[in-house]
Amino acid sequence: MPSGKSRRRLLAGAGSVLFGGSVAVFGGDTITANLESTGSTQLGATDLTTGTMPASADTLAVAQVDRTEPPEAVRAVAGLIAETCPFASVPARLRGLVSTDSSQTVDPSRIGKLAFVGSADGRGAVVVWADWTEDHFADVVSVGGSTDRRTEMRYGRPMYIAGDTAGSVLAETAFVVGHPSIVVDTIGVWHGDEGPVGESTLSTYSLTRRQSPFRFTLGEVQPLCDCSTDVRKSPVYDHVTRRYGFISNAGVLRVSMALDSKNSENTAALAAALRRDLGLTEGVAARVELPSEAGSELSVREGIDAVTVRFSPADTPHPSTLTDLFGGLSQLVAGE
Repeated sequence: MPSGKSRRRLLAGAGSVLFGGSVAVFGGDTITANLESTGSTQLGATDLTTGTMPASADTLAVAQVDRTEPPEAVRAVAGLIAETCPFASVPARLRGLVSTDSSQTVDPSRIGKLAFVGSADGRGAVVVWADWTEDHFADVVSVGGSTDRRTEMRYGRPMYIAGDTAGSVLAETAFVVGHPSIVVDTIGVWHGDEGPVGESTLSTYSLTRRQSPFRFTLGEVQPLCDCSTDVRKSPVYDHVTRRYGFISNAGVLRVSMALDSKNSENTAALAAALRRDLGLTEGVAARVELPSEAGSELSVREGIDAVTVRFSPADTPHPSTLTDLFGGLSQLVAGE
């Protein structure tokens, strides 16, 4: 990541750069896209660094779209996170790209990467690397095509605002859209002197598998699902501070649960609780309801200060199995 001064020189005037190119259809809108704007087909391949995410990021979930629609296994997990409360200010058409519930999707061939950024106070935004024009992006910010849009300046950059949604052009093929406070924080990292993400968010994200299509580290975000699970919360779950991991295109899912520093030695108790609630303990009924065959593909392993649940199916699983597992694990931690 270049220094603040060199970064500002590099990106200066990005909002007014000329986006020539071919015409494409985005939803019901005609847009202009520059297909030669980068030398790589992987937009954002080298542009996502810890220095590009704001310090307010308590949750970071990154989808490598790479100009294709994510497979169902990835959408199953990514969609649960994208549809949580912090990202309500993100336009549905963007959330729909990684969600199994939304039909309002963007053209994936224009997008390389999405980074969902959520704060501890329940606000969020998405940094998007895409072949879009600035005018089209301003329209994306407007919810439901609303014309009630205004422009404000933040760190010398125009920020578009429509209702509870804001957005700004960060660079030629990089944009941020979501809650105004997170958008401002992100602009400040790219074009101001605001501090980048650090501490637990950074340290746990760095432990996830780099080449995975979807990587995440979750703070206060609580993905839920219709698992019809009768959850009785074990006391050890109260000490889980963060969940982090990844999913592969084939549906291999790893979720690690980190314990707070005062209880880091309780990994054995956490592992025992997870094995019991996932139905891996003989003679104990599972509290996360999964297909019977999924149990043989689940494992729970203890680390130094975290416990990892790994789901390694022989064949690509049905999306509902993944949503029930991922959502069920969240309910175990957050349930009453």
